[in-house]
Formats: sequence, structure tokens, C-alpha cells
Amino acid sequence: MKALLAVTNTEDREMISACLEEYHVQTLCVASADDVGACYRQEQPQLVVIGLDWFPGNDDALLQQLRHLRPSKGFLFVLLLAAVDQQERAAQHMRYAHDLLYRPCVGALVKAKLRQVVLLYKAHENLVRNKKLVEDTVYELDLYQSAGQMINSVMEPCRQYYPNIKHLFLPASSLSGDLLLVEHQPGGSQFILLGDITGHGFTAFMATLPLTQFYSELARKSKHLEGLVHELNQLMYRHLPTGLFAAVAIVELDPLQKRLRLWNGGLPDALIWRTGQQSLEYLPSSNCALGLQPDVGQEFYESYLEADDCIYLYTDGLIEAHNVQDQQFGRARLEACLKDGDHVYDRFDRVCLELDRFTEGAQAHDDVTFIEIAPNAPK
Repeated sequence: MKALLAVTNTEDREMISACLEEYHVQTLCVASADDVGACYRQEQPQLVVIGLDWFPGNDDALLQQLRHLRPSKGFLFVLLLAAVDQQERAAQHMRYAHDLLYRPCVGALVKAKLRQVVLLYKAHENLVRNKKLVEDTVYELDLYQSAGQMINSVMEPCRQYYPNIKHLFLPASSLSGDLLLVEHQPGGSQFILLGDITGHGFTAFMATLPLTQFYSELARKSKHLEGLVHELNQLMYRHLPTGLFAAVAIVELDPLQKRLRLWNGGLPDALIWRTGQQSLEYLPSSNCALGLQPDVGQEFYESYLEADDCIYLYTDGLIEAHNVQDQQFGRARLEACLKDGDHVYDRFDRVCLELDRFTEGAQAHDDVTFIEIAPNAPK
């Protein structure tokens, strides 16, 4: 807080300055009426203490100028200093001042009035701060609602039109950096993308928007997984902000031939449940994330699936989910749930139920996405 002192009497000025110093208020002193306006423009003080002897006759021009210069949302308190025998004249100027202090100044009274001004200023600042907080909160709520609608619009095509895909989506906050995108090819094949943007909240969510747009455009025209991965990485590398990248797994699934092709860049290892062998097959993640480097790895996995086989993809939020004892869900627990299933279509549900039981009462720190892909839809 700053105070401008336009006080001629040295004793009064020193007393007021000493009181202001106790309240940690910076004091600015001026030597003439001409300096008042210039000092106010430059320093924008919140308190002006000005003596009545600075006004020629009944001229209120200086006080009017101060009130006019006050910022529209700023704080200004004008304390008028007058001699006891100037009461009538002081009353004429009070329409442009906030309070009046009579000379000779009494230390206790000066301190009380200045303390009142300091408290008023702090209250004003709190109101401004709280108003800004409310405005920001309302803006964020609107943003979150819009973001939620956008997330639902991204996820809805998968829920509605691709019954061979089950998914669990547990965002850690209103805005998520995880996303699931599915594009259906004219020949019946599917391109399925599971992505995890680095970071959390709004920054991560905003990076999902270009990824969604690029993927949708490229997947519709791409004939091969290799070309899709290369072009998608080029676009993400050029357009994502520095420090942001996307851990992504893309599956090309041909339901007619039961053929699977997988590219995994940065997500945990994929899993395939082989019903015939009653075992899990591990597909290591061997490429770097999208958008991290100009060129990404070109290691692809290809295999054929039996009718009851299933592919499992997940973000690291699943195996890193914590319980109230700060223990992680872990990959071993995930694999145990998948191996213990007694029917091909309840493995996914078993993982979801175990995760819910394990994390009950614990706060989520990362988004969780877990998907099961079947070669064709369950009957």
C-alpha cells in the first residue's frame, strides 16, 4: 500500500509518516500542489493525506482531479487535514474527501484513522481477489462442462457403434488427457487408438483436441498402419507445445480375417488373452511416444486371433492406481484378474470390480483407461 502526503507542517508530516510506517505503508511526500497530480499518476497511491492549506480559497479542482484519476476498480481514500478554526471551510471540501483530521494532530487519533484506512484497503483487496476467484471458478466450470461434452462426443461413437470394444474410463479430474478413438474402414477394418497425453487437467486435455482431429482425418484416408503412425507423429511433433507428447497404442483390426496389427508408443505392454491356450500373451511397448521426436520407431506386432481371444490395452493410470495404504494396483494384480476369469466375457468386468474394490476411499492421482477389444462383437 502507498500513501501520498501533501502536508506542509513538518511535525504533522513526520507523525503521520511514522504511523504509516508501523502499518508497512510506503510514504510519498510532495512539495507543492502541482506535484500532487503528477505523483498520483505515476505511483497510484491508495491513500492521499492533503492539507486544506493546499487549496486556494474554495477551489476543489485538486480534489476533483484526484477522484477523476482514480482507476475505475482501484482504491482511493482521501484524508483531509484542517485546522480546528477551518471547520466551515473544510466542510465545503468534504464532498470530494472521505474523512477529516484536525490539527494539531493527536497521535492516538491519527493512528486510529490510518489503521481504519489500512483495514478498508485490505478488505477492498480481498473483495477484488474473491470476485476474481469467483469469476475464474465460473469460467472453469463452464470450461469443464464444455470439455465434458467434448469428451463424451469423442467417446460416444465407440460406445454406440463398436460393440466389440469394452472400456473403463476414470478421469482423475473434470478434464482428462486420456482418450479412445475409433475409426471404421469401408472394408470392415477398425483403427483403434488409445492415448495418454503427458500431464493432467486442462493442459493435457487441450492437447487431445489436435490429436483427435488429426487422427480422424488420417485414419479415414490411411490404408496401412505404418502410414497412419508416421503422418500422425509428424503432425503431433509440429503442433504440440514443447514438453507435451502422447503415449499412444494403435490397433488395426480386421474382424473378417481375425488379423491384428499393433503399434505401441509409450503405453504399457499390451496383453492378449489366448482362450485356446488359457494364457496371456505379452506385446512389449517398443516405440517412443508420438510428438516426442521427428521420427518414431517402426516396430509393429502382427498376429491372428481366435474367435474368443481378446486384446487388452490400458494407460499407466490403471497399474499405478493407489489404495488408501498407498499401494499400487500393479501389473501382477491386473494379470491375475485376467487369468482368473471363468468365461471369456467376464474378464473385463473382473478387472473393473477389483480396481473399484482396491481403490475404494483413495484419491485418484491419474486418469485410468482400460479397454478390451474382441475380434467380433459378443453374441
